[in-house]
Amino acid sequence: MATVVGLLAQLQVHPVLRYLTLDGITTFVRLITHLKRDIIQPQPVDESNPTTAPTVLPEPLTLFIGNALGIPADTMDDFWSILKDYAWEMPTVPLMQDDYDLFKQWGWRCGLTAVSIYPPDDGCPNLSCDNQIPLKKEYRKKAVVYTRSAGVQPAWNTSLYCPSKYHLYNNKPKAP
Repeated sequence: MATVVGLLAQLQVHPVLRYLTLDGITTFVRLITHLKRDIIQPQPVDESNPTTAPTVLPEPLTLFIGNALGIPADTMDDFWSILKDYAWEMPTVPLMQDDYDLFKQWGWRCGLTAVSIYPPDDGCPNLSCDNQIPLKKEYRKKAVVYTRSAGVQPAWNTSLYCPSKYHLYNNKPKAP
């Protein structure tokens, strides 16, 4: 993992990113840790390793993060290149109310929500299936999630489809 000092040095020499605040960097990291599945899902199979940050952010995430942090679109590739490995290795921390507001203001129009529901794994859970690569065919439905800390939140409920066995896998919550 790159050191924070090294990352800040790279940001300091960039003509645009040098003006980014520490709050902006921490917000970026917090948002990225919550959007990892949304980042990995549209990637090519060879870029779908959940332990490695992909080379490129999907377009909706580039627009959302850029608008949320006030970073010009033509600078987002540089920003991702500098901070992707650091952000990818960070543990997920709870979103703050300001983050939910950013999703409402900028994320919803890009098809992104603070809450995303995915199956626990991106591989086919059928042990007799020959398909050993991450599942990339998806079916998304709008959902509403009731939370204690953030109230009612829009969400995407994503199911993954295994073309080998023609099965749809989702994350079905179990009633207590």
